[in-house]
Amino acid sequence: MTECWVQGNPCRVAIDTGASVTIARPDVIAEQCKRKPSSVYVLPRDSGEIVALLNEFVVVLTMGRRALRMWVFVADFTDISALV
Repeated sequence: MTECWVQGNPCRVAIDTGASVTIARPDVIAEQCKRKPSSVYVLPRDSGEIVALLNEFVVVLTMGRRALRMWVFVADFTDISALV
């Protein structure tokens, strides 16, 4: 976990360099970037349950002095380790 800023708001993030998508909780992403979720992607849990995508966003993630524009899927989850 590391400290960063998403859309100018401080938060803690877990960085998975092998992940094919970036996932965020709804409370982390600002509503001004709202877009309908894609039906192409699903987030399977290790239990076989599917986590629904709530929205998709392009956000600015700032770590230190570096700002990155990233495509983010929003899903309501509490345990990131349970995602496959």
